[in-house]
Amino acid sequence: MNRLAWAPWLTILLLTACGSSTKTDAGGDGPSGAQGGSTSGKAGAAGASGAQGGQSAKAGAAGAAGQSGSSAAGQSGAAGQGGAGQSGAAGQSGSSAAGQGGAAGQSGAAGQSGAAGSSGSSAAGQGGAAGQSTGGQAGAAGQGGAAGQSGAAGSSGKSGCVATQTTETMCNGVDDDCNGKIDDVDAAGDGVCDCLRIGIVGNPGTNPSSNFVSWLKALGTTTDRVHTTNAEAFDAPLLAKYDVVIFDRLPRAYSAGEADTLRAWVEAGGGFVTMTGYTNTPDPDFLPNGLLAPFGLSYGGALSVATANKFEPHPVTVGLTSVTFLGGYVVTPTVVAGGTSTLLASNADGHIAYAHERGKGRGVVWGDEWIEFDSEWKTMPQVQKLWVNIMGWVGPQNRCVVPKP
Repeated sequence: MNRLAWAPWLTILLLTACGSSTKTDAGGDGPSGAQGGSTSGKAGAAGASGAQGGQSAKAGAAGAAGQSGSSAAGQSGAAGQGGAGQSGAAGQSGSSAAGQGGAAGQSGAAGQSGAAGSSGSSAAGQGGAAGQSTGGQAGAAGQGGAAGQSGAAGSSGKSGCVATQTTETMCNGVDDDCNGKIDDVDAAGDGVCDCLRIGIVGNPGTNPSSNFVSWLKALGTTTDRVHTTNAEAFDAPLLAKYDVVIFDRLPRAYSAGEADTLRAWVEAGGGFVTMTGYTNTPDPDFLPNGLLAPFGLSYGGALSVATANKFEPHPVTVGLTSVTFLGGYVVTPTVVAGGTSTLLASNADGHIAYAHERGKGRGVVWGDEWIEFDSEWKTMPQVQKLWVNIMGWVGPQNRCVVPKP
């Protein structure tokens, strides 16, 4: 046969040899080479025409190839026309791929240092890359990216809250202005929440105190005088009506069960204030002691007539230097489980006021009743300051909290 007759057969043989023996740096062929539909390397794959020309691609440990847009993975990669290493790559077909843990956009890819060739066979480093966008080990985001508009809800950024007012004006148990505070209403800016519900338990003292009650109401609070006779019950339904109870001149002694009712109400968030010194006799002056037993505080000792002039640092004592104390008693603390008592004020005769914290609630035990008398309101401006501080501290901690002036 002449040389011209052998030429076509030589060409076919050469092409076949090239298709069955070409190898890349990052991978090896399977038993049948990288042609047709057979697989190559450990997990590689070839397109419709085998591993030849510009369309051929081979992968190392986890490469993949193919024009069709489908992606194949080793550990986590995928490739289009270009080869990939451990971290994969994406071709022009729109398939996406990730590196060890990443994600790609239109056809992005992740890899440490690999590269893809456009003719012949392509080689990859530890992690080849191809396509329009690339990323590091942890991948990169294409058009998808991070979400924006679906973040926080509500006009104030507080999730689930939609403001209906710019400033709270209603006592409705709702955070109307979405500032994270419920019923923080103080129209006059006097430092006392307008939504506060106050119950004055017992009767007034000997001296006139109408200005005290009128002042509390003028602050915007709801103030009632209750439990003024022996026949009236002192129980949970009564306490449930109020945020704060002020114990004035009590009508009778109280049982351990009634004291426990007060304790449970305080632990749930109630606040109280006690006073004494009404007649300078144990009855009624020491009647509050029965209710104070669970809190480890009690009135006692000799009658004290000395101005309160020593105040310990505490929210109740801010701005105070001198408060009337005429015919009261010292307050004695004892250690009880579940609560903490803190000294507030003293006079020449001893400790005359304590603060108590228990559960979610608070109380103030003051050793005299003159702080409610009208005469002191006219001559002792710090008496009003004391009450503003007390109401702010013993009031609810989860609602009706307003700034102090």
